[in-house]
Amino acid sequence: MRSTICKSLSVSLLVLGFGVSASAQNLIRKSAEFRNFDFSESSTTAVATGATTATAGGGGASIYTKVIAADVGENILYITISAIGDTHGGAASWFACSVDGVACNSGKGGADAAPFGWISLNKLPAATTSSNCNDGGGGTGDCHDNSVTYQWCAVIPAASVLVGGPHTVQLKMASSDGVSIVYIEAAHFYIDATKGPGPTCQAAPPPA
Repeated sequence: MRSTICKSLSVSLLVLGFGVSASAQNLIRKSAEFRNFDFSESSTTAVATGATTATAGGGGASIYTKVIAADVGENILYITISAIGDTHGGAASWFACSVDGVACNSGKGGADAAPFGWISLNKLPAATTSSNCNDGGGGTGDCHDNSVTYQWCAVIPAASVLVGGPHTVQLKMASSDGVSIVYIEAAHFYIDATKGPGPTCQAAPPPA
Protein backbone atom coordinates (compact mmCIF):
# COMPACT_ATOMS: atom_id res chain seq x y z
CA MET A 1 0.00 0.00 0.00
CA ARG A 2 2.82 2.37 0.93
CA SER A 3 4.55 1.63 -2.41
CA THR A 4 1.35 2.44 -4.35
CA ILE A 5 0.95 5.76 -2.55
CA CYS A 6 4.59 6.69 -3.22
CA LYS A 7 4.27 5.82 -6.89
CA SER A 8 1.05 7.86 -7.15
CA LEU A 9 2.70 10.82 -5.42
CA SER A 10 5.74 10.59 -7.72
CA VAL A 11 3.55 10.62 -10.82
CA SER A 12 1.58 13.62 -9.51
CA LEU A 13 4.75 15.59 -8.79
CA LEU A 14 6.16 14.66 -12.19
CA VAL A 15 3.02 15.91 -13.97
CA LEU A 16 3.07 19.09 -11.88
CA GLY A 17 6.74 19.60 -12.71
CA PHE A 18 6.08 19.27 -16.43
CA GLY A 19 3.28 21.82 -16.15
CA VAL A 20 5.50 24.37 -14.43
CA SER A 21 8.30 23.80 -16.95
CA ALA A 22 5.99 24.28 -19.95
CA SER A 23 4.57 27.46 -18.48
CA ALA A 24 8.03 28.85 -17.67
CA GLN A 25 9.17 28.35 -21.27
CA ASN A 26 6.46 30.70 -22.47
CA LEU A 27 8.52 33.71 -21.34
CA ILE A 28 12.27 33.59 -22.02
CA ARG A 29 14.58 36.13 -20.38
CA LYS A 30 17.18 37.37 -22.87
CA SER A 31 18.90 40.01 -20.78
CA ALA A 32 18.89 41.47 -17.26
CA GLU A 33 21.31 44.34 -16.61
CA PHE A 34 21.69 47.34 -14.31
CA ARG A 35 23.29 50.76 -14.61
CA ASN A 36 24.06 53.84 -12.47
CA PHE A 37 24.50 52.04 -9.16
CA ASP A 38 27.96 53.65 -8.80
CA PHE A 39 27.00 57.20 -7.70
CA SER A 40 26.49 58.12 -11.37
CA GLU A 41 23.43 59.25 -13.34
CA SER A 42 22.31 59.18 -16.97
CA SER A 43 21.05 62.63 -17.99
CA THR A 44 20.12 64.67 -21.04
CA THR A 45 18.51 67.84 -22.36
CA ALA A 46 18.00 66.25 -25.78
CA VAL A 47 14.82 67.00 -27.75
CA ALA A 48 12.43 64.21 -28.78
CA THR A 49 10.97 64.15 -32.30
CA GLY A 50 8.19 62.21 -33.96
CA ALA A 51 5.63 64.29 -35.82
CA THR A 52 3.97 61.21 -37.35
CA THR A 53 3.89 57.46 -36.80
CA ALA A 54 6.39 57.13 -39.66
CA THR A 55 8.97 59.19 -37.74
CA ALA A 56 8.03 57.91 -34.27
CA GLY A 57 10.67 57.77 -31.57
CA GLY A 58 13.14 60.17 -33.20
CA GLY A 59 15.63 62.37 -31.37
CA GLY A 60 16.46 61.99 -27.70
CA ALA A 61 19.56 60.41 -26.19
CA SER A 62 20.31 56.70 -25.85
CA ILE A 63 20.31 55.41 -22.28
CA TYR A 64 20.49 51.70 -23.10
CA THR A 65 21.40 49.57 -26.13
CA LYS A 66 21.55 45.79 -26.22
CA VAL A 67 21.92 43.24 -29.03
CA ILE A 68 20.04 40.06 -28.15
CA ALA A 69 19.92 36.74 -30.02
CA ALA A 70 16.38 35.61 -30.80
CA ASP A 71 15.69 31.93 -31.31
CA VAL A 72 13.66 30.65 -34.24
CA GLY A 73 9.98 31.11 -33.45
CA GLU A 74 10.38 33.93 -30.92
CA ASN A 75 7.93 36.54 -32.15
CA ILE A 76 7.43 39.10 -29.35
CA LEU A 77 9.94 41.04 -27.23
CA TYR A 78 9.09 42.65 -23.89
CA ILE A 79 11.41 45.52 -22.89
CA THR A 80 11.26 46.81 -19.32
CA ILE A 81 12.90 49.74 -17.52
CA SER A 82 12.79 50.15 -13.76
CA ALA A 83 14.71 53.14 -12.41
CA ILE A 84 14.78 56.23 -10.19
CA GLY A 85 14.22 59.55 -11.97
CA ASP A 86 14.65 63.29 -11.38
CA THR A 87 13.65 66.29 -13.48
CA HIS A 88 14.52 70.00 -13.42
CA GLY A 89 12.59 73.15 -14.23
CA GLY A 90 9.19 71.49 -14.49
CA ALA A 91 10.23 69.45 -17.53
CA ALA A 92 8.91 65.95 -18.15
CA SER A 93 11.26 63.07 -18.87
CA TRP A 94 10.13 61.26 -22.02
CA PHE A 95 11.15 57.72 -22.97
CA ALA A 96 11.14 55.78 -26.25
CA CYS A 97 11.84 52.15 -27.17
CA SER A 98 12.94 50.69 -30.51
CA VAL A 99 13.93 47.32 -31.92
CA ASP A 100 16.21 47.39 -34.97
CA GLY A 101 15.48 51.12 -35.33
CA VAL A 102 11.69 50.68 -35.39
CA ALA A 103 9.62 52.16 -32.57
CA CYS A 104 8.23 49.52 -30.21
CA ASN A 105 4.95 51.45 -30.38
CA SER A 106 4.60 54.29 -32.90
CA GLY A 107 1.48 55.74 -31.29
CA LYS A 108 1.18 58.42 -28.63
CA GLY A 109 -0.85 59.24 -25.54
CA GLY A 110 -3.17 62.17 -24.98
CA ALA A 111 -2.43 64.78 -22.35
CA ASP A 112 1.25 63.86 -21.87
CA ALA A 113 2.08 65.86 -25.04
CA ALA A 114 4.96 63.55 -25.97
CA PRO A 115 5.63 63.03 -29.72
CA PHE A 116 4.71 59.81 -31.53
CA GLY A 117 6.69 56.88 -30.16
CA TRP A 118 7.43 58.63 -26.85
CA ILE A 119 5.80 58.46 -23.42
CA SER A 120 6.05 60.68 -20.34
CA LEU A 121 7.14 58.76 -17.24
CA ASN A 122 8.19 61.52 -14.84
CA LYS A 123 6.76 65.04 -14.64
CA LEU A 124 6.79 67.33 -11.61
CA PRO A 125 5.67 70.88 -12.54
CA ALA A 126 7.66 73.74 -11.06
CA ALA A 127 5.70 75.41 -8.26
CA THR A 128 5.45 79.18 -7.86
CA THR A 129 6.75 78.98 -4.28
CA SER A 130 9.93 77.55 -2.83
CA SER A 131 8.01 75.09 -0.67
CA ASN A 132 8.00 72.42 -3.39
CA CYS A 133 11.27 70.44 -3.34
CA ASN A 134 14.27 72.01 -5.14
CA ASP A 135 16.21 69.03 -3.82
CA GLY A 136 19.27 69.57 -6.00
CA GLY A 137 19.19 73.15 -7.27
CA GLY A 138 16.98 72.40 -10.26
CA GLY A 139 14.09 74.62 -9.21
CA THR A 140 10.88 73.87 -7.37
CA GLY A 141 10.09 71.03 -9.80
CA ASP A 142 13.31 69.26 -8.81
CA CYS A 143 11.82 66.57 -6.57
CA HIS A 144 14.29 63.69 -6.35
CA ASP A 145 13.91 59.91 -6.38
CA ASN A 146 10.74 59.16 -8.32
CA SER A 147 9.89 55.69 -9.61
CA VAL A 148 10.24 55.29 -13.39
CA THR A 149 8.83 51.94 -14.52
CA TYR A 150 7.42 50.85 -17.86
CA GLN A 151 7.25 47.85 -20.20
CA TRP A 152 6.92 47.87 -23.99
CA CYS A 153 6.05 44.95 -26.25
CA ALA A 154 7.43 44.78 -29.79
CA VAL A 155 6.57 42.47 -32.66
CA ILE A 156 9.48 40.73 -34.40
CA PRO A 157 8.93 40.74 -38.20
CA ALA A 158 7.68 37.41 -39.54
CA ALA A 159 10.72 36.92 -41.79
CA SER A 160 13.02 37.19 -38.77
CA VAL A 161 10.86 34.83 -36.70
CA LEU A 162 11.47 32.07 -39.25
CA VAL A 163 15.25 32.26 -39.03
CA GLY A 164 15.98 33.84 -35.64
CA GLY A 165 19.07 35.98 -35.19
CA PRO A 166 20.23 39.22 -33.56
CA HIS A 167 18.03 42.22 -32.74
CA THR A 168 19.15 45.60 -31.40
CA VAL A 169 17.04 46.97 -28.56
CA GLN A 170 17.42 50.63 -27.65
CA LEU A 171 15.87 52.85 -24.98
CA LYS A 172 16.10 56.64 -25.23
CA MET A 173 15.32 59.56 -22.94
CA ALA A 174 14.52 63.20 -23.73
CA SER A 175 13.60 66.44 -21.96
CA SER A 176 10.16 67.77 -22.82
CA ASP A 177 11.40 71.37 -23.16
CA GLY A 178 14.86 70.62 -24.57
CA VAL A 179 16.44 72.94 -21.99
CA SER A 180 15.89 71.54 -18.51
CA ILE A 181 17.91 68.46 -17.64
CA VAL A 182 16.31 65.09 -16.82
CA TYR A 183 17.96 62.13 -15.09
CA ILE A 184 17.73 58.45 -14.24
CA GLU A 185 19.83 56.43 -11.83
CA ALA A 186 19.83 52.98 -10.16
CA ALA A 187 18.26 51.49 -13.29
CA HIS A 188 17.47 47.91 -14.26
CA PHE A 189 16.80 46.85 -17.86
CA TYR A 190 15.09 43.57 -18.79
CA ILE A 191 14.43 41.97 -22.18
CA ASP A 192 12.14 38.94 -22.47
CA ALA A 193 10.74 37.02 -25.42
CA THR A 194 7.84 34.72 -26.17
CA LYS A 195 8.08 31.79 -28.54
CA GLY A 196 5.18 30.40 -30.51
CA PRO A 197 1.54 30.71 -29.40
CA GLY A 198 0.89 32.74 -26.28
CA PRO A 199 0.83 36.42 -25.33
CA THR A 200 0.74 38.79 -28.29
CA CYS A 201 1.35 42.49 -28.83
CA GLN A 202 -1.73 44.07 -30.36
CA ALA A 203 -4.29 46.79 -29.73
CA ALA A 204 -6.78 45.93 -27.02
CA PRO A 205 -10.47 46.54 -27.68
CA PRO A 206 -11.92 49.75 -26.20
CA PRO A 207 -13.57 49.44 -22.79
CA ALA A 208 -17.28 48.69 -22.84
